[in-house]
Amino acid sequence: MGAKQKADNVSGLLGQTSLEKYIQISSKIFKSGFVLRLGLDDFREINERYGVEYGDKVLKDTAECISGCLKGEQ
Repeated sequence: MGAKQKADNVSGLLGQTSLEKYIQISSKIFKSGFVLRLGLDDFREINERYGVEYGDKVLKDTAECISGCLKGEQ
């Protein structure tokens, strides 16, 4: 079994395992904060109906939107 990826190649966001490790490390540094975990309903259907390339675009655009909101770039 291979090593888990740290971040998704398309979105740049951390995968679940890497996110859990990051939270463990960060909780020792930061005493307060929040975690928001989002999922895209029926994402498999998006890939099947419109193709993986379009699904990748949805992931990338979603990640950019979230990052922009966190940086105040709404």
